[in-house]
Amino acid sequence: PPKLNLEALGMQNNLSTQVENGPNKLYCAGLPNILKDQQVKQLFESYGPLRALYLPKDPATDLCRGWAFFQYKDESVSDAAIAGLDGLAVGENKLQVRRAEQKAQDPIGAMSGMTGMGAMMGGVMPGMSGMPGVPGLAPALGGANPALLAAAAANPLAALQNPALLSGLASAAPAAPSKVVSLLQMVTEDDLKDPEEYDEILEDVKTECQNYGNVVSVVIPKPGEVGVGKVFVAYSAVEEAQKAIQNLQGRTFAERVIIAGFFPEDKFQAKDLA
Repeated sequence: PPKLNLEALGMQNNLSTQVENGPNKLYCAGLPNILKDQQVKQLFESYGPLRALYLPKDPATDLCRGWAFFQYKDESVSDAAIAGLDGLAVGENKLQVRRAEQKAQDPIGAMSGMTGMGAMMGGVMPGMSGMPGVPGLAPALGGANPALLAAAAANPLAALQNPALLSGLASAAPAAPSKVVSLLQMVTEDDLKDPEEYDEILEDVKTECQNYGNVVSVVIPKPGEVGVGKVFVAYSAVEEAQKAIQNLQGRTFAERVIIAGFFPEDKFQAKDLA
């Protein structure tokens, strides 16, 4: 039987924001931040009605953060949606769409003898596989609940599949633009225990980040130091830091998804890296 168009009648569909884990949970990056909820919904529903859509917003601007999780009522259309939406030009952006549980390809990292960041990043530095963000869309983590950050750091893959946790992280007050970039989930404490591997990681991070501007310094706290597990990159200009965030945001390192954002310059200079 024909279905009523509830939205045309001014009634809201009960579209869930809780996207269930599974092979048909899809992830999209590269959404322009000017898009409204309804526009994103219509874009995805060109392949069929949605069962659920999680589209986080910047609490300061109420703008789309540039990425979403979604799932179709008819899960058989998932492949067609990925094929049609992935690489689709929307404004100046290109969408990147995949299954949320899909692991990053590791064509080189499996090669014997590879160590350090080259192996962690699937051996594809500087042409890393990833999901570039959109200007101004990096999650602001400076004011996030420490318990939420700890949970995300302890199990980043689970965090990325938990809308409640993601919502908590996204609700932090946005950090002001600065010359310093903070990168979470790029390294773990275990990655940094070996001095030689630490030096290699430090050099590889600097090499990669120089693709986006003049790197003044790279700080990676060692095990036992405040801020361990984070990477800090200082640029000579705010615009360079923003470019780095746009390019590193959402990329995959050792099956962890990078969270990039601005970090206060005064805290960086004071070595307050907590």
